[in-house]
Amino acid sequence: MFKRFFAILLTTVFCLGTVSVFAAETVCLDVSVTCGENNYEFNGFNVDGRVCLRLQDLSTAFKGSRCSFSASVDSSSMTAVITRGAEPFETDLFVKSYVTAPAVESTKLSVKADSEELTLDAYLIDGEIFCEVRALGGVLMFDPVYNSENKSIDLCSGGWLTAEIISERSALKIQGKPICLTFDDGPSYTSTERLIKALSAVGGHGTFFVVGERAEEYPNLIKAIYESGNQLGNHTYSHPQLTSLGSASVAREINSTSNAVYNACGTYTYVARPPYGAINSVVKTAVNIPFFNWSVDTLDWKYRNADYVYSQIMNGAEDGAVILLHDLYASSAATVERAVPELAAKGYVFVTIDEMAQLKGGYDKVLGYVK
Repeated sequence: MFKRFFAILLTTVFCLGTVSVFAAETVCLDVSVTCGENNYEFNGFNVDGRVCLRLQDLSTAFKGSRCSFSASVDSSSMTAVITRGAEPFETDLFVKSYVTAPAVESTKLSVKADSEELTLDAYLIDGEIFCEVRALGGVLMFDPVYNSENKSIDLCSGGWLTAEIISERSALKIQGKPICLTFDDGPSYTSTERLIKALSAVGGHGTFFVVGERAEEYPNLIKAIYESGNQLGNHTYSHPQLTSLGSASVAREINSTSNAVYNACGTYTYVARPPYGAINSVVKTAVNIPFFNWSVDTLDWKYRNADYVYSQIMNGAEDGAVILLHDLYASSAATVERAVPELAAKGYVFVTIDEMAQLKGGYDKVLGYVK
């Protein structure tokens, strides 16, 4: 893997390729980088699942690390010179959060390295050159493994430089009052597909807090939730009261569910809801995931009466409301089928927890967020 890496100091020259508007989901990263005793704050981007950082910032972060290099970039001419060398020390890179990002132009850069001629994907963002970390690794001869599904990077098999994406919020603009319908305990053939269809009919989405055991039993429904644009949340594997468990058991409940969801649709869960709303400091610190309860409890599990649940939804509806329902009962599905078009007619827009967080300025601004 490092055959070319330590041989000599190497100069790599990038020349302008074709620039085009890149129609992609693009979100901005706040990046905290620790290099030995030095700490840095950088900005980066996720362009359609590709983690990209500014070349000069990458140069600073990698200085003294195993694939140390320095970068000199001329953004006006779209050329860069990269020089490599030096011995390694441990470097960790952590992606903290996402915010709305600007439009991006893509480019193919012609790379001259030794006698080789290579091509590197890069992006022009606000006049600056950003390179995909994985593509850059192919030039500098380190071995990045980026998994866009579990939001992680391992730049070397030894784990000497890793990145973890904690949360993701896509660019979102709406006209109307955002409201979030959340569905616990599913999926189920009784209601899941009906809920998806009701939300889709008005161009809306919701968050499904699924149970791991049921995710394993009904992977096709998990996939249907994901592919319809709804958010998959974590409601533990076996639905225990988490406050009665120790840290290790809490972590197993959450992680097992996240893995079950990944096996079904190729993405992990990034938000969670504790069964019965029961949460304490042990639960909150056992796993690195935000927990959400609700602002409106319809008690649909108790009454299973479509008219009663409908009145709870309509009376509790407001800008920013997070409404608790369950993805098990035909009566709940019937209620949603009735309430959603009426709320849409009143100017409500149905969003996920992540979308609500973006609109309100962060997870801690969403009703039901467990502080």
